[in-house]
Amino acid sequence: AGKRATSHSTVRDELAAAGAEVLTDRQIVQDGRIITSPGAGTAVFFGLRLVHVLLGEEAAVEVAKGMMIGS
Repeated sequence: AGKRATSHSTVRDELAAAGAEVLTDRQIVQDGRIITSPGAGTAVFFGLRLVHVLLGEEAAVEVAKGMMIGS
């Protein structure tokens, strides 16, 4: 309850019923230590967010460059 999240469409109602603010227009949502994404199609961006959180922005940028994502 009280957290922001995104999710697969099959569980959005359940999250909302539990008190989450479900954002449907985002690939990644981070609320504190909780990071969510809507499904397998956003796995690369989810992974990059994890790198950012664990190792910092510079590491995430380098990984993204290696994957030819972003500028």
